[in-house]
Amino acid sequence: MKKKQFIWNMLGSGIYSLATVIFVMLAKRLVGEEAGAKFYMAFTTGQMLLTIGYFEIRPFQVTDVKQQYKAKEYFGFRVISSAAMLACAVVVGIVYVVNGKADVAGFMLIITMCILKMFDGIADVFEGEFQRNDRIDISGMSMAFRTMAIMAVFSIIAWVTRNIYAASAAAAVTGLAGTAVVAVVWSRWFEPLSVSFDREKMKSLFRSTILLFIGSAMCMWLWNGTKYVVEWTLTDRDTLAYGIVFMPTMVINLGSSFVFKPMLTTLARHYEQGEYKAFAKLVAVLVATAVGITVVTLGAGAWLGIPVLSWLYDIELAPYKSVMLVLIAAGGFNAVSILFYYALTVMRLQKEIFAGYTITFVVSIILPIVMVKAMGIAGAGTSYLIVMMLLTVLFGGMLCVKLKKRK
Repeated sequence: MKKKQFIWNMLGSGIYSLATVIFVMLAKRLVGEEAGAKFYMAFTTGQMLLTIGYFEIRPFQVTDVKQQYKAKEYFGFRVISSAAMLACAVVVGIVYVVNGKADVAGFMLIITMCILKMFDGIADVFEGEFQRNDRIDISGMSMAFRTMAIMAVFSIIAWVTRNIYAASAAAAVTGLAGTAVVAVVWSRWFEPLSVSFDREKMKSLFRSTILLFIGSAMCMWLWNGTKYVVEWTLTDRDTLAYGIVFMPTMVINLGSSFVFKPMLTTLARHYEQGEYKAFAKLVAVLVATAVGITVVTLGAGAWLGIPVLSWLYDIELAPYKSVMLVLIAAGGFNAVSILFYYALTVMRLQKEIFAGYTITFVVSIILPIVMVKAMGIAGAGTSYLIVMMLLTVLFGGMLCVKLKKRK
């Protein structure tokens, strides 16, 4: 990979990941603790429902080195999945209202955040094509400039109006504009923009990715389920505090993604060419990288994590230090499980991925509820660690077994 491509991918991924931190920090400081907590959960809900918009096409798309599907077919499928995402957003918003967790304004905030994330999903399919054409630098530029524009508009409107709803709406409009620019770049630099809804291709792509999607949806619950259990069981302050001490795990995901994403196409080529030893060696190197990032993050978190987060979000977090460290460790297991997931995707082992997610999902439904009720926020962090360890062991075991059979 060229240095320019690596740098832009790193910048794009970094800025996109920091968006959550900045959004929540501004919301807390400008509109208060209670509204900040509601905004955080609306943002998290949008991120979760984006799983439907993505439909876990990106890993399949960028490893489609044989061009089984054309760009216009990936574009068409993303239009369909984005419409499904919005429909689900309406249902989720209604559930919040019916259960007394949101009023009409809260409902609109959830919908607005989902619209913002939907535009991220549409831009993502273009970025996937850039990467498949060995221009991951353009993907990075897209993520960087779109995210900076959205954050800038959100920050300005929130500061001027002190109204989280107006700021969120402005951010969604900016997301639309950014996605339009990405589409123009594709049509001018690569090929004229075309969208296909060919029924047979849509069915084929659906069948190829449905298990990946269901697994990804379950995985999104694995990542965020404890946040919802805390929200529905404890107080708004607990919800906000847990969300904040959860954020250092993003450092691990961010650092790992700098290395993982650019290597997906390389992994696929090693595997397609029968270079199984090179494939396994690259996976091992990436695992070591994730472990190293986790160790560094744990050290930094133990030293500076609580003081920095308390200052950024203007909230006392000292009682949550041990929870934060447990979550960081869980984030390390999560990063390794994602790598194993990518490797299994390259090997087109969708059924194995689905089985691993299903087993872990069942555990993640029951365990956090029991542990949060018994231990509060500490139970949420511990249950998250157990779930991530289980997923890593399952995926790692599957990968080892399948690779031994290939050798």
